[in-house]
Amino acid sequence: MRFVLPLLLLLPVRLAGQLVDPATTAAMNAAVVAADREITIWFNLIRGDDPRAAWERGSVQFKERLNRETFVRMWSGSVRSFEPVLKRRVTAVRYVPADPPRYPEAVVFDTRIDFRGGTQGGETVTLARGDDGIWRVWEYLVSPTLRATNPGFSRPP
Repeated sequence: MRFVLPLLLLLPVRLAGQLVDPATTAAMNAAVVAADREITIWFNLIRGDDPRAAWERGSVQFKERLNRETFVRMWSGSVRSFEPVLKRRVTAVRYVPADPPRYPEAVVFDTRIDFRGGTQGGETVTLARGDDGIWRVWEYLVSPTLRATNPGFSRPP
């Protein structure tokens, strides 16, 4: 008799079906794949020391917040000093449905990066689908967090 109550509590959840229908899941997966293709191109431009071309691939909103000369100067100055990136691992991917007219459909990538010299950091890159259907960088944030002093150091406690 003790086991009947938990079984009855689980039964309605099981009958309720999926929280996200398969069509929505397929659309989210397609969005992540398309955004991933664009972020790979964008990171390769940055890695190839071509911040001007990376800026050109950005969204209108990205360009409005940060003009090309400022982006190039910031990248070539402070951010570039941490290069090269030895390792970049995606720690989270989030799909954000559109909320018109203020926010477009977006995919957010969080990464953990290891730079030459032991500095570690994080990146958050938001890509948004434009009115033309093309995914572009909407926002890019990089934050070096610490410099490892011990060669065997792998992560903060």
